[in-house]
Amino acid sequence: MAIPLEVLDKYLTTFLDFWRLRPRKFLSLTREQPTRYLSPGQFVGVSSTIIVALIVVSLSVARLDIEKIAGFQMPSSEAVAGRQLVFILALLFANTLFYRIVSRIWPIKGKGTLVSIFEFQCYLTALLVPMAAVDVLIDPITIAMVAHGTPSWVLFIPGTIGFTAGSALFFLYQNPGLAELNGVSSLRMLFGSLFWMVVLSFAAGVPLGILIGIFLDKH
Repeated sequence: MAIPLEVLDKYLTTFLDFWRLRPRKFLSLTREQPTRYLSPGQFVGVSSTIIVALIVVSLSVARLDIEKIAGFQMPSSEAVAGRQLVFILALLFANTLFYRIVSRIWPIKGKGTLVSIFEFQCYLTALLVPMAAVDVLIDPITIAMVAHGTPSWVLFIPGTIGFTAGSALFFLYQNPGLAELNGVSSLRMLFGSLFWMVVLSFAAGVPLGILIGIFLDKH
């Protein structure tokens, strides 16, 4: 899908200002100068188009090596890219719902609304575009190495890089932005988010562990 040049120009302005100004100042400018930037919906649409294109390129380059490792013919690059895009968008909605709920309760007790948090999640896709571009460079190389005899542990390298970068970006961009929307400090936002992540993980893990234990006892 072709992106109009005027939209692309505005996208680049939004993209660069998000990275350069960091969330607190960027969000302030979106309120003061709304016409300067793409709307959240337009921004996530362009970001998604770029991400899909990068995934297709990465998979197309590595396709033969992936099939050699897997031992079967993989679906088209476009189909795989589409599935990954669906996962990314589902995660965007899930994050929006999670942060909307925890933002209003202890210990955060902020003022973030569902709309403001969703719009911020749309702008956060600015962080995914460079990561997808890095994947285009790294993934085909590591996959080719494994296909030609290198131990398979090298496939964990892109994931390790992605996890490290994602963790850093959470502290530098996502958490401060959510703190700005809620009118609280970054530390309070971080503590509240981690607290409820642990609580919900424990709440989901304990029943699952009990069910697994019962199943193993019976077998």
